[in-house]
Amino acid sequence: MEKRLCITGIVLFMTIAVSPFSSAVQHDKVRAKVRSAAFQQLEEKIEATGEAVSVIARIDDGGAFRPGRVTDFVKLQAAQEAVLTGLGDTVSNIKRFDSFPFLAYTVNRQGLAQMKDNMGIMSVQEDREVMPVLSESVPLAGVPAAWAAGYTGAGQLIAIVDTGVDGAHPFLDKKVVGEACFSEDSLPDEESLCPNGETQQVGPGSAKPCPDLCSHGTQVAGVAVANDGVNFGVAPDAGIIAIQVFHKRNNCLGSAACVASNDSSVIKALDWVYKLKTIRADPIAAVNLSLGGGEFDSYCDTRNPLYRDAILWLKEVDVATVVAAGNGRHKNSLAYPACISHAISVGSVCDTFETDQCPQGRDSVAEHSNIASFISLVAPGAWISSAAPGGLARASMGTSYAAPHVAGAWALMKQRNPLAGVDDVLRDIRDNASQVDDTR
Repeated sequence: MEKRLCITGIVLFMTIAVSPFSSAVQHDKVRAKVRSAAFQQLEEKIEATGEAVSVIARIDDGGAFRPGRVTDFVKLQAAQEAVLTGLGDTVSNIKRFDSFPFLAYTVNRQGLAQMKDNMGIMSVQEDREVMPVLSESVPLAGVPAAWAAGYTGAGQLIAIVDTGVDGAHPFLDKKVVGEACFSEDSLPDEESLCPNGETQQVGPGSAKPCPDLCSHGTQVAGVAVANDGVNFGVAPDAGIIAIQVFHKRNNCLGSAACVASNDSSVIKALDWVYKLKTIRADPIAAVNLSLGGGEFDSYCDTRNPLYRDAILWLKEVDVATVVAAGNGRHKNSLAYPACISHAISVGSVCDTFETDQCPQGRDSVAEHSNIASFISLVAPGAWISSAAPGGLARASMGTSYAAPHVAGAWALMKQRNPLAGVDDVLRDIRDNASQVDDTR
């Protein structure tokens, strides 16, 4: 039976990481080994399928991107175009990034070989598919005490990277202050969900949720910031930056339509948040990612180097990336990107008494939740009442709804101390933790 620690109802696993010393030469050798392994995996996939593969690559940008600073976009664009020109017609479905030194595209066997030989391609990973992973949960998290002290998230923003947000919902009235959409349509059964019908849209209305399939983001936003005078999220006076990153799949596992996203769309959203933070100095406390996939029993930075870089670079401008741990019931593994070492990973505890998900009652670890020794926090995730598109309310469960509890709490902490870094906030939470056991 493992011990868990908890602050005012928000539960965490306390771990201590000791980083071994490594020289620059050792670091270069490790990077070269990781790069080689990544290309080998991509080559094997092309060999097995006979088809081109979708990838995200970090390129040598000649110093255009410097962590914590505004990117030299002209210089970055020139570096991106140089790579694309060299690859020629071996690539398609190209995505350019505005801040991060990344490119995403679909590449054939010949192009992948060219990439491997080009040391200007610093790292690469497959562009994989990811899926979407109040009234009682807020008191359980101990939030009213923070409200009583005057901390309601005022002056702070939370970026909700999800299926869009219904800004017309009474719970979220006047909450959405920025919107963008990055949605895929490169395969025959995929359909972009950007309102303009394109794969990218920025501005008012661009993160409007689609009918029927896109309620998830509105529910997540409601947990974080709902406020209609009666129903309250964790940070009722915080604002929302809504970013739609999902597309419609018309043939989902041989059945009805569903929504899915891609790594490149999610990282494109993180790229846009970095741009808002560095160029406009938007007071973004946290990014919420209630999505993911896979199963990792340790930190997964080497398997997901582009996520690692993006989340680290946001951390360096004091923006936390809060990620749902996943709902696979695993007791010693997390989904990605929750398994990235710089992410704030969040599992789920119960906000209800006896149910099939909460047989041990309130405050216990929920049956659905992934947990691991390296998880950051857990928070209420079963059952959570929140907003749903069309002015409705809905009760749901999952680590998807635990994560925005933490994102909302981050806004409260940043209101209290706007200069606090990500590690500072996490330390404050852990220093005030109580203990909960995972006895599943």
